[in-house]
Amino acid sequence: MTLAKSIDGSNSNIKPFQDLASSVSLPIPLTLDDTLTVNGGATFSTINVANDTSVFTGKISQVRRSSNVLTLEDNFGIIILDIDNNSSSRQVRIGGRSDEASPDIASTRDTNTGIFWDTEDGIHISTAGSTRVSVDNTSVTTTLPFKVPNGTASAPSLTFDNDTNTGLYRIGDDNLGISCNGTKQVDITTSLATFTNNVQAPAFTNGGWTVTSGGNDMFLNTGATSSEIFLRPNGSGSTTGEMGLNASNAFLRQPLYIGTTTAISGTTPLQIESGSSESIRMRNSSSSAGKHWRIGPENTASTFIIYNQDSAGVYIADGGTAWVSNSSVSVKKNLEDIVGGIGKVKQIRCKLGHYSNEDNTKRKRPFILAEDIQSVLPEAVYEKDGVLGVAYTELIPLLIKSIQELAEEVEELKKSKK
Repeated sequence: MTLAKSIDGSNSNIKPFQDLASSVSLPIPLTLDDTLTVNGGATFSTINVANDTSVFTGKISQVRRSSNVLTLEDNFGIIILDIDNNSSSRQVRIGGRSDEASPDIASTRDTNTGIFWDTEDGIHISTAGSTRVSVDNTSVTTTLPFKVPNGTASAPSLTFDNDTNTGLYRIGDDNLGISCNGTKQVDITTSLATFTNNVQAPAFTNGGWTVTSGGNDMFLNTGATSSEIFLRPNGSGSTTGEMGLNASNAFLRQPLYIGTTTAISGTTPLQIESGSSESIRMRNSSSSAGKHWRIGPENTASTFIIYNQDSAGVYIADGGTAWVSNSSVSVKKNLEDIVGGIGKVKQIRCKLGHYSNEDNTKRKRPFILAEDIQSVLPEAVYEKDGVLGVAYTELIPLLIKSIQELAEEVEELKKSKK
């Protein structure tokens, strides 16, 4: 190693460092005109420098030691590097306040990529001269996507120090998962979010949970007296919603369209449009398997039916004024004649009166008694909840038979008078 100037000021005393002892004391400050150059494989153990003095000074910078801190300064006295060897505060400190284009710590091969400081309590990372990550005492900000491993439900990618099996992870392409205690709780795709457990709204006494999309509101409300869910399309209408459900009822303040998005006619509250089959099928939960009722328009002719599962029942045609029953011989079997029609009709009592639960001041009704019918034509009598009922239209065949028998008697009388 050679020096541009001699140590003691005379050129004759210049010696390469490899010729010096392993430990050497230099007169300080040692002034360099330009550079300190190493020639060959010089080796030495220490250079002893007195405290609170400058070691090297020159055109570019100076190195000085003060209170066990070695400092590198530029020729303007600005600190470039501090090496603190105090036992209570060992640090290597960089003279900061640079910028993203010339970071404080960078490679000689890539001078606009590195770490820099431009404010107190703030550190930044830049690449290609642009800030990518900023950290201060309140937040971490990044200008680029933050990439992590896919993770699993039991070991999510984004998790917590004290709860490593709870967090966010990637299930697959366009599929995000949220896990808790190692178990998937939410599965999110581009079209659907699926929850493993129930979703519970906050228990607010006024307002609850509100979801707004495209001007439409959905409220989940838990009030002091009741809980309810209701919808308010376009953010308009009643403050308690246009459609809702609470503990006592469900309500709809606008017409309900089923099978169509437009009104069939007028503003009728319920409007149903069906295809080739009837509009409604109904059954009681205690009914036998397969038992049900079919109700509604059946075909393009708008025939309205009330049929059971076997298509037995009545219908009314478009424009009709009376119910129609299927009566073709092709749909019947086990046919037999009714006999003694007149005698049976004579046993039926015809009365005027009231139902037992009616007010006596009401107009009386014409009645026949089911017990009388049961004795002469039991096929027309039905029982429900212990009370007999009569299918009045099923008496018509008996009445027609009676008329036919009377007609025969009239014919016989006419013949006997001739």
